[in-house]
Amino acid sequence: MQETRSLLAAGGNIADCDQAFHLALANASHNSVLARMLNAFYCLTLPRRRRYFADPSRAAASDRGHRKIVAALEARDIKTASALMDRHLGNAQVYWQEALDGGGAAGK
Repeated sequence: MQETRSLLAAGGNIADCDQAFHLALANASHNSVLARMLNAFYCLTLPRRRRYFADPSRAAASDRGHRKIVAALEARDIKTASALMDRHLGNAQVYWQEALDGGGAAGK
């Protein structure tokens, strides 16, 4: 997560860090099917995710969400971690639905 902070500070794109974060969570679940599917999704969507994370506000918001999730996991607060992950994935769902519909901020 330090790499993400460094990239944000330098104005870089965090798409690869975002992928690493989510794959680490999937691998920690010991669900190999989820990890393989998620890896394929990230490989296929890299160009769009790079455009998404080119917006510094989106990148910073994602980093804040990731940090909160990690803090809840480290505290073994499963209820909070689950709620934070649901919110994080909900935000992604809205973005991808807009992208698939071809409009809104996702089209940028």
